[in-house]
Amino acid sequence: MIEHNNTYKRILLALVAILAIYGAYSSGTKFKNSNNYSDNSEILNQNQSIPADNLSFNNSDGDSQSTDNNDYEQSKISYHNFLNIKMGMSYDEVKNILGDGKEISSSEISGIKTTMYEYDGKGISNITITLQNNSVTSKTQLGLKESNSNISLDDYNKINTGMSYDKVKELIGDGQLITESSIMNSTSYIYSYINEDGSNANFTFDNNGLTIKAQYNLK
Repeated sequence: MIEHNNTYKRILLALVAILAIYGAYSSGTKFKNSNNYSDNSEILNQNQSIPADNLSFNNSDGDSQSTDNNDYEQSKISYHNFLNIKMGMSYDEVKNILGDGKEISSSEISGIKTTMYEYDGKGISNITITLQNNSVTSKTQLGLKESNSNISLDDYNKINTGMSYDKVKELIGDGQLITESSIMNSTSYIYSYINEDGSNANFTFDNNGLTIKAQYNLK
């Protein structure tokens, strides 16, 4: 019975992590699409004449202040602040670190309210936070750190299931935390090592150590 409960916990943690990563990836995709739209609009506008009477050169202080505020909010979306978000925090505590988030989904099942908030940083970088009954249960980041790992296939093959993250770090160095989820007193972490050429390795840990490892195009 205990083994079945542990299996159930791992399945739930995996589902939460997948949903959180999907939310972060969708945000990045939306950003790219909006950039394409802006580029196309700029091309169209270059081919259109604008009557001189319609030209306006209003460089107001309000626009400048709005830009400054947006830059300040984006500066909060950092890897350092991502690490400072802890499981169990309330939304108000999250706001003290990241500011106001954009709600991207909300549902309530059997008295448990689940809400996901999105925080857009510079470029495609973003953070997604999931709360259940106003308590953080999952966090995911995308693009907050440079892809400058130096992991090889030989390094990857040194890592075995059951190892702690501290042991992995001792062998191949520190990775970047991509996702952390906590359900039913069980916590799951995904650490990623991304090289400049896009090759990478991902390691999933729970309370008992490494459970899953995967790599792409390592040499």
